[in-house]
Amino acid sequence: MEGQKTRHNAASLAAVWGVPEAEAARLAEELVVIGFFEPRFGDYWVPFVYRPALELVQGSAEGVATADEE
Repeated sequence: MEGQKTRHNAASLAAVWGVPEAEAARLAEELVVIGFFEPRFGDYWVPFVYRPALELVQGSAEGVATADEE
């Protein structure tokens, strides 16, 4: 996740991780359980505590619609 955006969905995570979308969704849910992701509005957000260490970029990953676009 290093250098990625802070908001993802299953499709964008699948692209980052190189796995099928269903597998990305399963992995993301496991990461929700341990606190790496926060589920928000059907997407996955990385909490602020992890952002500096991973050099994450504020915003949505490619293909994730913002509230203005929905």
